Amino acid sequence: MATPGFLDTDRRLGRATALIGEEGGRYPFGNSLLVAGPDGAVLVDPSLSLVPRGGVPVDRVDHVLVSHAHEDHMAGVHLFPAAAVHAHHDDLLGLHSLAGFMQVYGMPRDV
Repeated sequence: MATPGFLDTDRRLGRATALIGEEGGRYPFGNSLLVAGPDGAVLVDPSLSLVPRGGVPVDRVDHVLVSHAHEDHMAGVHLFPAAAVHAHHDDLLGLHSLAGFMQVYGMPRDV
């Protein structure tokens, strides 16, 4: 169930809803975009702010799109284990492991 106050700040336009994160979506919380149709839904950038919500205000999310491998854009992916996750091939390394994430950012292994 949603945390009180969250849904009061969300912005809806037709089938698309901007899920506004804590502190207006400022880092590290982030915003997410939900597009829900009659046959399913896609969630773009499942942010850290979705964790206290327990997900999103739809029955199911079929697809998750991570626009880029930043921690604030992917912290809620685990909330949708049945969804297909989509990302740009250059970001895949950063999505698979912490070591890969650090490599994407050019951080040395010993950091």
